[in-house]
Amino acid sequence: MLFDDAFIHLRIARNLALRGTAFFNPGERIMATSSPLWTAVLAGLGIATHRWLLPFLEAGLLIGCGVLAYLLSRRLLPATTFALGGSAAGGQRSRVQSMLLAGLAGLLAMLLVLPSSIGQMETPLAMALLLGAMYSFAAGGWACLPLLALAACVRLEMLPLFAVACLVAAAVKFRRSSIAAALGIVAAMAIAVYAQFGVLLPNSMRAKAIGYAYDRADIVRQIFEAMLLEWPMIVCLMVFLGAMFLDRFDAFRRRDHSRSSWIAALLGVWGIGVMLEYVVRDTPIFEWYRPLIWLPLLLCFLLYRSLSSSSRQLRGALEFARFAGILLFLFVPLLKGYVIVRAAILDTAAAKGVADRRDSARVEEYLVVGRALRTTCPGGTLLTPEIGALGWAFNGRILDAFGIASPRALAFQPLRSGAPVGGIPAGYAAEERPDMIVSYTSLDEEVRRDAALMNAYDLIQLPTSLPTYTKGDILPGWHGSTHLDVMLRKDGSCPVAMVEKALRYAAR
Repeated sequence: MLFDDAFIHLRIARNLALRGTAFFNPGERIMATSSPLWTAVLAGLGIATHRWLLPFLEAGLLIGCGVLAYLLSRRLLPATTFALGGSAAGGQRSRVQSMLLAGLAGLLAMLLVLPSSIGQMETPLAMALLLGAMYSFAAGGWACLPLLALAACVRLEMLPLFAVACLVAAAVKFRRSSIAAALGIVAAMAIAVYAQFGVLLPNSMRAKAIGYAYDRADIVRQIFEAMLLEWPMIVCLMVFLGAMFLDRFDAFRRRDHSRSSWIAALLGVWGIGVMLEYVVRDTPIFEWYRPLIWLPLLLCFLLYRSLSSSSRQLRGALEFARFAGILLFLFVPLLKGYVIVRAAILDTAAAKGVADRRDSARVEEYLVVGRALRTTCPGGTLLTPEIGALGWAFNGRILDAFGIASPRALAFQPLRSGAPVGGIPAGYAAEERPDMIVSYTSLDEEVRRDAALMNAYDLIQLPTSLPTYTKGDILPGWHGSTHLDVMLRKDGSCPVAMVEKALRYAAR
């Protein structure tokens, strides 16, 4: 059940491994990857040319996140006798409870990262590096900042928080060698990126800010969408973080430097910082973004310990918000984990459609159509609003209607015709005159409205999912689509009859 975006990284990594350039289209110097280190890992490990290795890497990273969350919790929890619902009586009971809470942290960490891991995205690597950094810091190790630097090179939205961590480390006179190594890693990555692309930030950041016409209220709703119980979770966060801030202020006054509580507080600030970064930049929240927010916040809920001298009211607010928040954290990951495991066991399109909102059926059809186009019109130019699986299966030049790999398309985004967000702009299609246009009907509405443009193309309409994939299941179209449209330019380089025959055969 790969996400379509996973193939964007794979195509770029394949070009890096085979051609030495991390471009989406060979010869086009555009930074389409939003995760330079992940792209380098895919190329360096040979995964870009041997894709069957990727699930093994993702499984290892998923298990690693769980183990690291458990080890971090075990290291911090024995310092206290805290237990959910009250204090422990006696050291032996405290050790048992700390092991149970650490096990819960490991389980929830894996459940939170599971959708990203199954989708084969870079988030599990970023989370494993973040947890490794926090564990190293808790153990007083040297590697915490270098690991944090590597995590920021996997997910670039973590760079501002990495910079803050370095400033704090310098202010408290943390090991200079660790700070120097971390800054060296980021500098080396920046030099490599600039040498390759001539820019430091990916074009995808600009494309998403322009192409997705969301306001900040939409982004906030997307952040909490997976939590189902949106308002209770917001209230728990506000109460817990507010009480934690007051408690840390009191600890600072009293010169209390308990490492475990400060680490937990830093994790909470980290999660809120990433959340605010998405909101301020109007960045839509995809499934693989959420662990960057919720995993640090989960560990903050589990690991934070208030001062023993804090007021009863403050400690009561912390414990109530902690208990309610952990219950909310448990509910959704367990539900999603059940749905994903059920889909894997049943192995039916209907079960997978529930687990991934029919994304796997869409990706599967893109792969089949892309291979058919590669064999019948390899030298053609293909325009599509989704460049992942199609770009992986079709080796030719891809025009990205959304603008991630084709910046010129951004002049026509967002669509002003009232067509759905993220669709193909008719003006861009008319300007480029590609040999092929491939899109689900939910995203090519503006093109189909343009009579002059449609007169220049032959339209082939395929079912919204392959019969061989659905195995008799009846699935509604992706985002309400009625067909997958393949448009072939009548005076283009593609042999229309041959392409149509190959597509009809592939879609049987």
